[in-house]
Amino acid sequence: MDKVEKAPTGIEARERLAQDMRTLVRDAEDLLHAAQRQGIDGVTDMRDRLESSIKQAKAQIWNGQHHLFDRARDTARLTNEAVHVHPWTAIGMAAGAGLLLGALIMRR
Repeated sequence: MDKVEKAPTGIEARERLAQDMRTLVRDAEDLLHAAQRQGIDGVTDMRDRLESSIKQAKAQIWNGQHHLFDRARDTARLTNEAVHVHPWTAIGMAAGAGLLLGALIMRR
């Protein structure tokens, strides 16, 4: 049987993007240091612009991850509170979602 790769969820896609950005930043830093060691003419101006871009990218990654974690924590807290306030509604919704999923799976 062929193995089918499932599509990434929103969280997985964001995490993959963050990892790609970290890799990009790390590679750019390595390139900058290699060019500096080689003593290529005109590198100083390019190095300053690249360092500025790297610092901005690092800050954006850092802020984006913290914002994502804060939202996930807030969502989990609000969901927990809603389930405690309305337990039977939560059970009914879970049962309905299970029935719907079961019906969809049976159609395949």
